[in-house]
Amino acid sequence: MPTSTDQIRQKIAAFVTEIETLTRQAALEAVQAALGGVAAPARAARPSAPSAPRKPAPRAKGGKRTPEQVAADAEKILAFVKSNAGCSAEQIQAGLGLSKKDIALPLLRLREEKRVKITGQKRGTKYFAGGAGAPTAATPAKRAAPKAKPVAAKKRKPMSPEQRKALLERLAKARAARTAKLAKAR
Repeated sequence: MPTSTDQIRQKIAAFVTEIETLTRQAALEAVQAALGGVAAPARAARPSAPSAPRKPAPRAKGGKRTPEQVAADAEKILAFVKSNAGCSAEQIQAGLGLSKKDIALPLLRLREEKRVKITGQKRGTKYFAGGAGAPTAATPAKRAAPKAKPVAAKKRKPMSPEQRKALLERLAKARAARTAKLAKAR
């Protein structure tokens, strides 16, 4: 007659077997989805789990977004910037719940398409939709630094023979002192 301990062990073994089967199926589905949706073999129905509508598979960590996903994020960002003129990248992140990496490429594309204008630099950058509140000619986003005028090289007077001799003597003394100092250090 089986004892309660044996019954517990049997139930645990059955549970572990079921978990292993589900884990293998989930791994197989993930691999097949990553390989481009190769048809999955028929799965055994799970009696207790109701089927819920599936969301699109989240992209893998470090995975690339499709151009459609980037365009969708760009439209969200543009709508946010239109309603919040002069906002910063951090405010866009917080307002849309996106990460810094998720807003970088769409913002770049919006700037290239001239749908978003900016003022300021680095962390002081503010974003404006199209032309609303964007920098004007009186307040450009980046002020050009005045060009430096080329400096003409000063012509040196030629040395007299006495000056040249004195300079060579000073150089010789300095070289001798340096050599003596290195010899002492050894």
